[in-house]
Amino acid sequence: MKAAAVVFLALLAGARAVPSVPPPVGTSAMKLQGDVDAAVAAGAVAMTIPAGIYVFSNTNMLLAGTRDLAIDARGVTLQVRTRSSTTPSSTPTYT
Repeated sequence: MKAAAVVFLALLAGARAVPSVPPPVGTSAMKLQGDVDAAVAAGAVAMTIPAGIYVFSNTNMLLAGTRDLAIDARGVTLQVRTRSSTTPSSTPTYT
């Protein structure tokens, strides 16, 4: 058992830490945020998000200042990735 521990420690000493870095924020996500901001600024009461996958990586989608805005997001997947997770979070489905 002692020999196995020595081998493990020797392997560990030569190991290099590889940071978990998620992909950058997707361009579609940045455009979506701009579209939401524009709809809020214009006082829109409804907007439709084009179907697709939007990756928000180490950032949030903000709905600041929104009042009575209906958002049609059929066919949309929002993925949120953080430094501690490189896989998409669970995506709830609402009907």
